[in-house]
Order: sequence, then C-alpha cells, then structure tokens
Amino acid sequence: MTRLLFLLIAAKWRRFGYLWSMLLLSHLCSAAESLPLRIITVDEPPANYLAGNELQGYSIEIVRAVLQQLNLNPTIEVLPEDQALHIANTRPNVLLFTFSRTPEREDRYVWLLPVLRKRWQLFLPVGELQKIRTLDDVPSLQKVGVVRGDVREQFLKQRRLTNLVSTSSPKQALFMLQQQQLDAFASSQMEVDMLWQHLDLPGVKPAAALSFGHSDAYLLFSTGTDPALVAQWQKALSQLRVQGTLRKIALAWQDKLTQYSGHTPRLLPGDWLEY
Repeated sequence: MTRLLFLLIAAKWRRFGYLWSMLLLSHLCSAAESLPLRIITVDEPPANYLAGNELQGYSIEIVRAVLQQLNLNPTIEVLPEDQALHIANTRPNVLLFTFSRTPEREDRYVWLLPVLRKRWQLFLPVGELQKIRTLDDVPSLQKVGVVRGDVREQFLKQRRLTNLVSTSSPKQALFMLQQQQLDAFASSQMEVDMLWQHLDLPGVKPAAALSFGHSDAYLLFSTGTDPALVAQWQKALSQLRVQGTLRKIALAWQDKLTQYSGHTPRLLPGDWLEY
C-alpha cells in the first residue's frame, strides 16, 4: 500500500514537472517573439565603421542588402565590442556583426554567415620592428594595445601576457601607439591602413612586425532568438548569394580596399573576403 501511494505521488510530480517545463518553454518562446530585432555592430574598419556620422563598410552593405530584401528599416547601433557582446549574451533577437567565430564562442550564438577572414598582426613603429620576431618576444614589450572584447585580446590573454592594455576601440589604440603610449597594437593591415587615413595622423604609419593567426568573422544571432527570425535571415542571405549580390558587394570592396591600401584582399569561395 505504501509503495503504491509513493508511485502515485511520484507520477503526479513527474506530470507536474513536465507541465511546468512546457509552460516555461512556452513563456520563453513568447518572450523571444515579442522582443524587437536589435542590430549591433562595432567601429572596426573596413568591415563596419563610422565616417563622420555615417555608417559604412563591407559588412554594413551586406546587412543593408538583407534589410532591403526583408523590407526592414531598423536602426543599426554602434557600440564598443565588449558592450555589444554583453547585450547579445543577455537577451534574444540581437544580430551582431562582424564577430569572430572561436571554439569558446561556438555554443553561445547562432552563426549565420562568414563575411570576412581577418589576419592577426602586431604593429610597431617602423624603427622598432626588429624587437619582435615571434610571439615569445611579445612579453619583452612594456605595453601592447588590444581592443577590449576583441578575439586577439582573448588569444593574447590566454598566453598569460601581463603587458596588455585594453582600449575601447581600434582608433584609440592606434592613436595611443602613434603618441608612444603603446609599444605595439594587435590589428590587421587593412584596418591600420584605413584608420591611419581616416585619422590623418602625422608621422610614419606603423608596420606589421608579426602575423600570429587569423579568424573568420560572421553575422550572428544571440542564443534564444526567435527561430522564425533566424530562418528569415538565412533565407534572405541564401537568396542574395544566388542573385549574385554577395559576390557583387565583395568585388566592389575588394577594389575599394586595394585603392585604399595597395593591398588586395583575397576573394574566398562563397564570396567573402580575406584581409
């Protein structure tokens, strides 16, 4: 009798737990559906950057092509990288671009489309390039500039470097390097070329002393985003590829970036750029 009573109670609790789980799941799905789409990028040329008050860039054009395809006109926010990631980590229906895909980030987001492959390089004043031959030489520098939240900051932190100086943007880091407040800056050739031109800095542009990796940067959605919204964007991106729009944008920016810097980005299979 006691055993039968126990089994009946256990069955009721299992049923209650199942119903509670379904109600919670339903609530979370409804919450995701009710939240408006929020689109966030960072100021990181040439993918996405502010020219005065106007947003420009290779990735910007891709996102705007999707928005036009979907007949949407939301505001695109520009935030520091660490703030953008924090928002995406705490709410659904957030589109981020352009962020590197890494093993540490793999399960945190819904990865839509790779749009560029960026190299990881360390820049120093031209007269000091001989200081760095390999990554093992980096600890000998006093101050190495990185952008807070950037994948290169993450990589160098994993090497237990204690000389990293986290900045709010690539612009700030390059300016500090030019002002001799930093000894080096982790960036990419194309980014430094464009920043140097936009900031109109005096003196000789710093040069890459070391290449130490690369990453593929994506359009992505935050976890918990409404599946219908994800599917909508995936379909639009697929249509843009079939129509040749993604290739057209990539080729236009390949030409534009070659004119900016004299370095020609490589067009990768799938119609995205490496620089």
